[in-house]
This record gives sequence, C-alpha cells and structure tokens, in this order.
Amino acid sequence: MPKSSKEILKEAKTLKKLNPTKKLSQFQNELAIREGYLSFVHLKSQEKARETEKRIKFAKSDSPSADEIIKEIHHGVAVYVREDGRRGLKALKDFKKGQALFVEKPFLWVGLSEDKYKEGLAWKLTRNIATKFPDAIVQMEEIGKLRESFRPKLNENDKKSLEDIAKTSKNSIKFIKKTYNLVCTYNTTICAEFRIGNDRIISYRMSISTGIAHANHSCIPNATRLPINTIEDFERNYEGLIATVDISKGQEITWNFLEDMLPRQFKSRQKELKMKFGFVCTCEKCLKDKREIRTK
Repeated sequence: MPKSSKEILKEAKTLKKLNPTKKLSQFQNELAIREGYLSFVHLKSQEKARETEKRIKFAKSDSPSADEIIKEIHHGVAVYVREDGRRGLKALKDFKKGQALFVEKPFLWVGLSEDKYKEGLAWKLTRNIATKFPDAIVQMEEIGKLRESFRPKLNENDKKSLEDIAKTSKNSIKFIKKTYNLVCTYNTTICAEFRIGNDRIISYRMSISTGIAHANHSCIPNATRLPINTIEDFERNYEGLIATVDISKGQEITWNFLEDMLPRQFKSRQKELKMKFGFVCTCEKCLKDKREIRTK
C-alpha cells in the first residue's frame, strides 16, 4: 500500500535532519515520486479527492436516490450533500429575516450541575451516553450518519476520564473514544446568565440535536441560535436557528459556531475554530481574507 502524505512528511523530516542542505519539499517530492505520484502536491490532491468521494458515499448511504437532498428534517429545511462531500442544511423555501427556521428538542444533553467528576461537559456527556444510552451511538452513526470528524488530542486528565468511563460503563476504550469524538464534533453549548433579585445565576448546558448537528459554520452566517433570555427559556431546553437575513430557497443555512466571541482577524479566527472544532474554515469571508493576505 502506498504511503500517505503524513507518513511521507514524517520520513522527509527525518531525512532533512540527516541532510539539512536540502529543502524539506525536495525530500517530500522524491518520496512521493517513489510511491508513484507526480509530486507531493499531487499526492495531497489525490488524498483530498479520495476523502471527498468517501464523504459523499457515506453521506448518501441512507438515500436510495442520487438526489443531493437526503431528507427533510423540518418543514422547509433539509439535509443535503454539498459538492465537497460534506453535509449541510438547505432551505427548501424562502425565509424572512427573524423567522424561525426550525425548533427542536435535543436528543442528548447534560448540565454543568451534573458534572460531579469536574471533568468538563464533553466528558460528562460522553459518560452519560456510555453508561445510560450506549445505543445512541448506533443511532448517531447508522441512522443519523454522523461521523467523528473531530478527534481532539487527549491530555493526561482526558486519558484518566477515558479509562474511568470505560471501566465504569464496561465498554471498550475504543468505544468511549469514538463517543467522545462524536460529542466533540456535534455538540453545542449554552452559557446563560440570569438575575433573580440580587442573585446572579450562570447556567451551562451541552447538547446534541439533529438540525444543529447538520448545520455548518460560516463567519458570515445567515442564521443564529434561538435566544436564551430567561431562566424559563433555558429550562425549556429547545434548540433551533433563526434567520438573521432573508434566506432564499436553495441556500445553505449556516450559523457562527463561535457566536459573539468570533475574533475579527483571519488568523485568530482560523486558529480558534481549528482548536475548538477541529476544522479549517473555508467560508466566503475566510477565502476572501486569505486571498487578501497573499496579495499583500
């Protein structure tokens, strides 16, 4: 089997240490050519094409037709497959600014008050799923067609939580890690602050819900999450999106994963999205900012 770009990069770095007079790119190209590719860039492009094909096949595997629309999940809103093989939400009708696109009840959630191990909401939700609702993972993967696209690196505390949850729930390390990755990929969090008399109350919750899970990020979104203005709003535990501009039929529905904390600078924005959500943003604004930086 031909070596991957990651394997070639690792080998090229080793060779570079032995012969620092040559550029790293030279070693990369030589190793890629040895594996049957035209260059290292050619290898990367082939890997990207295969990954896109794989994503499209996975995304459409629950749909018997070749139509890009997979299924309507709410009236006027459907999951569809984009050209890059990723799934998103598409408007099947026109929506006006301020109109609710959908409102739904999350199928998995956990509050900060339940985090008795002080391990964080992502691990707490993972623990709840593994010990109480292990079948939810089958539903997420086989019915919802969700995939663990974000695999955060684990520190020592994470590894302790991983091992403890596996032991407590009597599930394998592999199963717990998959559960954690799915939680990290598709969760949304709410931090709400309320005042009752002189008391200041801050509440946190992490949840996974169908519509939000399929909606992609954009730094210039056309929707935002349902507002939480009162403690009653928080306790009702509903998720959903509201149009922030007029949305035409056929448009993709997007929201800002960083919400009000979105950094203004391109590099800071990209760094925070990569760290918190594990992806490089390629929205219209980011592509424009990237081009402007290159031309300076």
